[in-house]
Amino acid sequence: MSKIAIAVQNISKTFKIPKEKVSTLRGAFVGAFRGHKGYEKFKALNDVSFEIKKG
Repeated sequence: MSKIAIAVQNISKTFKIPKEKVSTLRGAFVGAFRGHKGYEKFKALNDVSFEIKKG
């Protein structure tokens, strides 16, 4: 008889990735005032479930 220590059900995670890459502090500062060019959605997890048993 094993007991479940952790149970995760139906978890999903989506990241918003900016279409325009900013590599400097100046670029981030200027971009904040110009507005963003949009985002691309990246779904890292989609409806994932798992259990970890004790021990």
